[in-house]
Amino acid sequence: MITIHDNLFFLHGKDMSYIMKKDEAGYLYHLYYGKRLGQREYQIPVNYLRGFSAADINDKTVRDTPNNDVGWLPKDEQGKSLDEAPQEYPSYGRFDLRTPAIEIEYGDGNRITDLRYDSHEIISGKPELPGLPAAYGKENEAQTLRITLKDMVAKITVILSYTVYEQHNNICRNVRIQNQGKEAVILRRALSVNIDFAGGDRDVISFPGSWARERHTNRQRIHHGIQEFSCARGASGHQMNPFIIVCDTASNEDYGNCYGFSLVYSGNHSAIIEKDQYDITRAQMGIHPNTFAWELKPDDWFQTPECILAFSSQGLNSLSQSYHDFFREHFLHGYWSKRDRPILLNSWEASYFDYNEETLLTLAEKSKALGIEMLVMDDGWFGKRDDDHSSLGDWYANKKKLPGGLSRLAAKVNDLGLGFGLWMEPEMVSPDSELYRTHPDWAVQVPGRTPAITRWQYVLDLSRTEIQDYIIDAVSEVLSVPGISYLKWDMNRHMTDMPDSGYNHRYILGLYRVLEQLTRRFPKVLFESCSGGGGRMDPGILYYMPQTWISDNSDAIERLYIQEGTSYAYPLPCMTAHVSAVPNHQTGRITPLSIRGHVAQFGMFGYELNPDDLPESEKIEIVQQIETAKRLRTLMRSGDFYRIASPYAGNDCAWQVVSKDKRETVLLFARILSVPNPNVTTVKLKGLLPGENYHESGSQRIYGGDELMYMGIHIETGAQDYFSILKHLIVN
Repeated sequence: MITIHDNLFFLHGKDMSYIMKKDEAGYLYHLYYGKRLGQREYQIPVNYLRGFSAADINDKTVRDTPNNDVGWLPKDEQGKSLDEAPQEYPSYGRFDLRTPAIEIEYGDGNRITDLRYDSHEIISGKPELPGLPAAYGKENEAQTLRITLKDMVAKITVILSYTVYEQHNNICRNVRIQNQGKEAVILRRALSVNIDFAGGDRDVISFPGSWARERHTNRQRIHHGIQEFSCARGASGHQMNPFIIVCDTASNEDYGNCYGFSLVYSGNHSAIIEKDQYDITRAQMGIHPNTFAWELKPDDWFQTPECILAFSSQGLNSLSQSYHDFFREHFLHGYWSKRDRPILLNSWEASYFDYNEETLLTLAEKSKALGIEMLVMDDGWFGKRDDDHSSLGDWYANKKKLPGGLSRLAAKVNDLGLGFGLWMEPEMVSPDSELYRTHPDWAVQVPGRTPAITRWQYVLDLSRTEIQDYIIDAVSEVLSVPGISYLKWDMNRHMTDMPDSGYNHRYILGLYRVLEQLTRRFPKVLFESCSGGGGRMDPGILYYMPQTWISDNSDAIERLYIQEGTSYAYPLPCMTAHVSAVPNHQTGRITPLSIRGHVAQFGMFGYELNPDDLPESEKIEIVQQIETAKRLRTLMRSGDFYRIASPYAGNDCAWQVVSKDKRETVLLFARILSVPNPNVTTVKLKGLLPGENYHESGSQRIYGGDELMYMGIHIETGAQDYFSILKHLIVN
């Protein structure tokens, strides 16, 4: 996986190679990232000194060539320019004047750092990152290369870490920075990854959005200058996911070189793309530098979050599958990582705050009759909570609603044969709460200023150990109640009033400590993340909570866009997808129950409605949906996902999941709006066994695998909006 020959570093994954080289002056260059190459001598790209480009004239590798456009300089003043060199981890202000990956401010105010190669080591397996979530890998699965760079004047040590996996096309990268000088310095920028791509036309795909419109795909040409995709709202955010793709302009789902960058971080983040004067594209990702500063005292070190890279030479679908497999096999962990999840009904849209023990038990009985496996009690069960104006932080049962407390309700729900779960928002506090009246200083705030309030709540200061301990103890007390096996962990506001530039990172480290403690104490509890829906859908949270409520918007049509955008990086078992009532509570749209069920199958399936509000015909249909979900959930959790037709490209959407042995598949086709006098629609499936016959569940129809892939399935949509079909096919 990792070999070193002279000054060359070779990192080989399943089908890819990543190659670096150091020169005589100690600069470390990025030579190649792409389809697997053989090991031979590779040259550093020529980097002549050009007009208005800084150079190291002390570099002994002086170039003398007719093409050197500074031939008029005396030879002892000629040198190598780094202004177009593909540096592996560029620093600020000396020979490379592009966007740096690291920036340090020293005591005298200068920010000049000059990093040169010092040493390297190869480690079997994948080391953990102290205090941070990260991928894992055993000694026979992965190797890690650590390259140490040093600035001998400033006494700064930078350790670049690369982990490659024998059976995957992924590289995990992180950076460790240490101050070995005698005075404190300020770390102003510490990105997790930098890659310089040689000239050529490329696109960048980002995943912007807002509340109820998360992770829509946005593809644009990389142009000269700087393009940034970031969020500085305290969490990874609805507005921009910490994931981008750099790809050939001609690439599509099945063709072209594609490079993914996924940051394992839940706070302020930034992805920066810079195309320079020589058409070199620099791609970077890490903690948002504009909201970050970190004091490094002598001998202190700073650890960046991990960035998980992926490469595909066969288009976007292959890139996504690479991420899906990697997350399932080397990132998600714990009891639920490889288990089918229960089909649940959440009480929120069924009753909002208006419920009590009696109504919840009735809801549980109705749910059980339909085949649902778990009841989740949402917001409103604690303190004096009847709306969103009070009681966050007071995590004890509201005795007016639950006179027997959590233990009696959980026992009665369990006696019905259902699992029981509930909602909490542990990172928040209401001004109208016992906790805030006792500890008003626990809210995040700047001294002398009244903190901003959003949704009638403040953010608790998780940078403080005593507040972390309070949350751990309060949540532990709730989860220790017998019969509670699920927790929906919410976070319903942005972070404001952060007191300094290092605060957001300290908060995130505190959050990770809390989640590490709780998930270790309660390994069999199914944790689900939520932040106003998908406001914190990132690998850092998924490390602790294997699924996320990816949007508060459960409208089936909008979910086509949200779930497809999410699928570019995240596997289906990480997406919670529920069927809700109509008119939809977020869009007002009225769609058939069939399309709501079909779209929700492509995620962790469940419901957000009150069965009592449904006609008998729809209750019968829900029973059938649940039977289908139970039949398909192992396939949906473990299979390969394909985007066949995208709603972003037109009126149709087609998704497919194929089992690893290729003997089972499920296809969704959805047409958003009716088309008058339509053409026959043909959908060609992917990833099947061409020589096998596939039987359609619930039908006598048999298709050849080659027929399904090369001729396709013909679909008659009829004259109706929001049409959908779901086909389940199995080899006889």
